Amino acid sequence: METSSLFVISTLRKVKSGAVLAVNAKPEPIKKILKNKIIQIEISEKITKKLIDEAFKIALETILDLSKKI
Repeated sequence: METSSLFVISTLRKVKSGAVLAVNAKPEPIKKILKNKIIQIEISEKITKKLIDEAFKIALETILDLSKKI
């Protein structure tokens, strides 16, 4: 929801924008429904940090790649 403002303003100003979004699954257990069975998946803080680091790595590589095309 917050990124929508960023995208609208950047479009009006004719500049590129982007967002890195991360979800922390630790506060609540994740439940996956598979063939009417509920399977609880444990997510640790270590896994969450690893996924966030990977998301930022991909975002930074994308920014670098896009800056070369300008």
